[in-house]
Amino acid sequence: MKDIINLMKLDLICIKKKTLIPMIAAVAFFALFGFYMGPQFMMPIIIFSGLCVQSVFTIAAKNDFNKLYGVLPVSRSSVVFARFLLGVVSVGIVTAVVILLGLAAERAALFEKTDEQLAQYYYASKDDGFTIPMMGAVLFAATCILTSVQYAILFILGVERETVGMLCAVIITAIMIFIMVAVNIEITTGAAELLSKIYLKSEYLLYVAIYAFGIVVAAVFALITGAVMKRREL
Repeated sequence: MKDIINLMKLDLICIKKKTLIPMIAAVAFFALFGFYMGPQFMMPIIIFSGLCVQSVFTIAAKNDFNKLYGVLPVSRSSVVFARFLLGVVSVGIVTAVVILLGLAAERAALFEKTDEQLAQYYYASKDDGFTIPMMGAVLFAATCILTSVQYAILFILGVERETVGMLCAVIITAIMIFIMVAVNIEITTGAAELLSKIYLKSEYLLYVAIYAFGIVVAAVFALITGAVMKRREL
């Protein structure tokens, strides 16, 4: 675990200037936009938060970090787990910050004076269950899935084949969506019913379930990617 934490620190040092500062600026911009247009407009920044860590792949490739990892007493699987964990933690921090800012924007209610129609739309969505915490949880899980696919592709195929890898990911995702929607729609219906049952028991339990789902998916991708990278060491 100590190796993983140290590798996370190394990745943070790499992305601190080139990615972390622009990400903070982006969060601030979306927050300002959300205060005056509606809290829902600041939530999409969560989706882009996973890109904070993605840039370290390019930085590592340019600086031949693979050679450095070969000298250090760490395994490739540890590098994989550290990168995935940093991604989840980064998305989690941004999600927490955005939720707090969204709740503050809702309390300030400045967007009601800016555009009444947008305000009405927001409150109607809130009544339907799309609250700030709910949007944050859903976007966190979605971002974990998207970034996990990206990290796995970048690790396995390499940065130089990123375009090909992303194309494969899009095709695979499209096929999965087609199968669920066109062939076996009962899957999505069953999932919706399960979430509804959890929500009826406890709203907070539903949040936990959604966050846990995103983390589990990231963990599965990390384990698969780690196994592939470890096999390459043999």
